[in-house]
Amino acid sequence: MWEHTFPHSCRQSQGSVHVPAVAEIVAVTAKYPTLTIQILKTAQLFDSIKSWQDVDRILLHGQGLSPGTYKTYASTVRRFFEFTDQLSPLQCTVGHIETFYDAGKADGKAQKTIYNEVMALKNFFAGCERVAPGFISPFRNMDDKLVKKLKNQGHAHKKRALQQGEFKSLLSWLKQDVSLEGLHLYAIVNFLTATGLRAAEVSALRWKDLYLDETAGAWYCSGIGKGLKPFEQEIASVEAVDACLSYFKKAFKRDPRPEDPLFHGDKNEPINPHGLWYRLKKLGERAVRAGVITRELQFSPHLLRRTAGTLLDAAGMSPVGIQNFLRHESLETTANHYIDNRQKASPFLKEVFAGG
Repeated sequence: MWEHTFPHSCRQSQGSVHVPAVAEIVAVTAKYPTLTIQILKTAQLFDSIKSWQDVDRILLHGQGLSPGTYKTYASTVRRFFEFTDQLSPLQCTVGHIETFYDAGKADGKAQKTIYNEVMALKNFFAGCERVAPGFISPFRNMDDKLVKKLKNQGHAHKKRALQQGEFKSLLSWLKQDVSLEGLHLYAIVNFLTATGLRAAEVSALRWKDLYLDETAGAWYCSGIGKGLKPFEQEIASVEAVDACLSYFKKAFKRDPRPEDPLFHGDKNEPINPHGLWYRLKKLGERAVRAGVITRELQFSPHLLRRTAGTLLDAAGMSPVGIQNFLRHESLETTANHYIDNRQKASPFLKEVFAGG
């Protein structure tokens, strides 16, 4: 489970760090046997972690956290755990934390939210030090430049989304590519915009989670969302389901089975949030180069989530309806961060000034 290959940029750089030779390790072991025993115990502790439930039980519970703090930490740590493909905390490096931070930025998360997530991880790894003697938090190995970067709390600003014309142009352009990768991207863009789901929510979906409510005449999907809350989400476009089915049939030459993942990553494994983010990032770069998108936008799952809210607003859906669709607790969050309404004022005031 814990054997893991990550991009080179995420590996711990050795730099000028001294790596002990075998003879030095043997000498230290002989001189400090108690220390060696503690290190072995720590290694055994982390080797016993095989799932998120183990991380939760061994490294989060029993730390004296308040219910609210525990909930916040658990949500962030679980996303980080899934982001690194279930990498053992003992193997996490500075690079993994910085990449998690960068992915949050690319997803369009508020800087304050990203800062809070980093602080949750910092406290989590500090807790690991208390539970596992000899373990050193990766936060202790950061240089000053990275520490300053991660401490940035930012300022509130309006997030961007694809406007209706841009979204239609993107879909038309994607539909021309009938390769397997083209069908995959077309399905991803369609489904994320038709549901407004978060990256982690989409990554966990299997075909059994999709169903047609014949009474309502609509497709739905269900799963576990932010804060470990169960959700039931409308799929606002049948085209999104058809696109997913077309991709799957071309990829696997058969109909999907209930346990099959909705989307796949490399080696036909279930796609993870980082893989989803990476594909959309590259898609955005291609779309800009091709002239399909003329604005400099950072493509990400969250861009499509904001696009869903923006398109619903343009179509006349009420703010409360959009809030419910995106499953926000606060209407303010929906209005300030998920509806990119940049309409010109002139058409609305034209008649007013015409009478002057």
